Amino acid sequence: MQKAAALIHLTDSAFCKYFKRISGKTFSDYVNDIRIAHACELLIETDKTIAQIANESGYETLTYFNRIFLKKKNIRPNAFRKLS
Repeated sequence: MQKAAALIHLTDSAFCKYFKRISGKTFSDYVNDIRIAHACELLIETDKTIAQIANESGYETLTYFNRIFLKKKNIRPNAFRKLS
């Protein structure tokens, strides 16, 4: 977020307020949406482990990835893969 804020010459706080006003969601929520969409593609198209997919999608810990995936998709990553 700091890089994005710097690109348009705003403070972090001002950028967050601006982004939420324009998009209707927080910057971190937007980034998580993109990351989870990427993870879904990898779950469907590859045989990579959940941990590899979490890492490739930008999550540093598997626990956090699982929590965010469940929150966004209402299903766990391994169950999502089985349905696909």
